[in-house]
Amino acid sequence: MTQQSDPMAIVWDCDGTVVDSEPIGIAVWTEVLADFDCESTDADWELLVGRPYPAFYAHFAGRSALPPAHELMEVYLQRLYPALRSNLRAFADAVSAIDFIAAKNVPMAIASSSYRGRLDLMLEVVGLTDRFDVTVAGDEVVIGKPEPDIYEAAAAQLGVPVASCLAVEDSAPGVEAALAAGMRVVGVARSTRSAEELSSADVVVERLYGEQLHKLLLGDEERD
Repeated sequence: MTQQSDPMAIVWDCDGTVVDSEPIGIAVWTEVLADFDCESTDADWELLVGRPYPAFYAHFAGRSALPPAHELMEVYLQRLYPALRSNLRAFADAVSAIDFIAAKNVPMAIASSSYRGRLDLMLEVVGLTDRFDVTVAGDEVVIGKPEPDIYEAAAAQLGVPVASCLAVEDSAPGVEAALAAGMRVVGVARSTRSAEELSSADVVVERLYGEQLHKLLLGDEERD
């Protein structure tokens, strides 16, 4: 076993990793953009998943006369929140893993590209608000994923060195962000992801297991 004197922690992405929010968000965005004669394709969503809103807005702004970014976000959230309250579910394997890690008294954080209001709502809807010691939202850092700012902020708020953190991510930009911060990373290849997309992660899995994450945190498992 690798001995570590520093405290250790796990930092979780939220959308697509802990909660199955991405299909809901894409469906709502597709409707909102269509209202402004802006079409979106599967290729757009493959490119944008895991990236912060400024990158999203810049991607679509040249296609049609969109309102200012903050106004478009308001329209989106007005439709998104009811959809999340009605349809959002957490991934069962993520909840099980979070419960396992919590029982080990390991500090945990969320580092999400979602804005604060959306992040808080999602955790509330799936009953996970009290599981995390720290949550950092996308509108609370200057530069979002794939830059490392949000993971650095999560580690700082936890009071844990980045090198002693294990990140759990489902997107390539998120994996890149956590690695750039200096964390080890577990990539979870959900049904909409391929292992190849996440291959830069230290370990890529199709399902999350708390015991495996705990062993990785302690240094008991090697890179695949």
